[in-house]
Amino acid sequence: MFRPINALVPFVAGGDTSVGLGIIGLDLGLAVAASIVLQRRLGYRRWHLVHYLAYGSFALSLIHTFTASAEVKALGLLGVGVLGCAGAAGLLFLLRLLPARAAAGLRISPEEV
Repeated sequence: MFRPINALVPFVAGGDTSVGLGIIGLDLGLAVAASIVLQRRLGYRRWHLVHYLAYGSFALSLIHTFTASAEVKALGLLGVGVLGCAGAAGLLFLLRLLPARAAAGLRISPEEV
């Protein structure tokens, strides 16, 4: 039986592991979204650290999608998902290697932190 608490709190009443991981991913994503409103109170450094949770949120949500989705299993879309994730990781790696010319003037000085 589904109750609203099951959508927010993972592993309540013996919930499935894949569903629990999806709930944790959702909660982390909501925390990152809420931190945008609290950016001035948190300060830039703390706000930036909270935004690292977005990577965990994405990973847990992706695991949830591949383990709990009947469509992914039935349509054989696992390969498409793996290629998409590998492409995203490769793009992030490439962006880290390229020099940041335009962003140099936009960097935050230590006084602003």
